[in-house]
Amino acid sequence: MYYLEAEGGGDEDPHTVVSGTFLVNAVSVTVLFDAGATHSFISPIAAARMTCDFKELDVYLCVTTPT
Repeated sequence: MYYLEAEGGGDEDPHTVVSGTFLVNAVSVTVLFDAGATHSFISPIAAARMTCDFKELDVYLCVTTPT
């Protein structure tokens, strides 16, 4: 998944979140779109269903959620 940010600021709430079921790499997955996100993530289970390769990052990320 990739996150693209539109140029020019609109009046939209930057924290708008939309979810839905989509085909990603020919696999049906639930996707959560967060317009205010800076990074995109995929669960290990979904990645395994898509036969994605895993790669360890050279940096550690701290991910927080509102819950």
